[in-house]
Amino acid sequence: MKILIHCGHYNMKTNCRTDLRSGTGAPGEAEFNWKIGIRLEKLLQEKGFSTYLDDANTNCHTNVTGQDWNLALAIHADANIYGTGGGFVDVLRPDWDKAREESARIAQALRSVYFKESGIVEHPERANKNTSEYYLWSSMSDKTPCVIIECGVLKDAHDSVILNDTERVAQAIAKGILKAFPGVVVIPPTDPCGMLKLEVSSLEAKVLTAERERNEAIISRDEYKKLAEDRGSRIDKAKVALS
Repeated sequence: MKILIHCGHYNMKTNCRTDLRSGTGAPGEAEFNWKIGIRLEKLLQEKGFSTYLDDANTNCHTNVTGQDWNLALAIHADANIYGTGGGFVDVLRPDWDKAREESARIAQALRSVYFKESGIVEHPERANKNTSEYYLWSSMSDKTPCVIIECGVLKDAHDSVILNDTERVAQAIAKGILKAFPGVVVIPPTDPCGMLKLEVSSLEAKVLTAERERNEAIISRDEYKKLAEDRGSRIDKAKVALS
């Protein structure tokens, strides 16, 4: 079961489409989306999903768009333009979506869980052209169901308390996805500490490299000093010989 987690607006300034680079989102939104994406990925992996976490430039990553996914989920949050908090879930417009039945099914499962679990008020009427015709969807494969979630209003007094709780938001999204895919089987890793060991090994290698480079730099300085002293001695001897 493969889930693509797309974090809206994050690194958008470097998008391969220049017309999208100004779309940096609401204040603090890119960072919020990325933070939720990181935690959501971990939660889904613990439940047996294969995941790929990406920034806002997924449309430029052909290794991602060139394959089928069980779900492409775009994470977003709204600016405070409504005078009230709230969020919504939307899908690609039906006449464009070749996986529309699956998209609608997953969206409904996510919708039925997220708002109840998070405490964010649902406002489905806020779905709009920017979400139903989201730029990423045209890059995804025809078989990939596409769902976008506006998690809430970042600067709303009510929503901000909830959205600042990364665990609460990520858990609510994860539970919605689990409802959509209830048959995922968790396969325990053969070594639960495998990833940690790899990280430690990588850090140890970096430390050894840094120490070696430092020692080489010290040796180089000593050699230079010795050469400089030897050169000075030779010059002095030459002056004496010529006098």
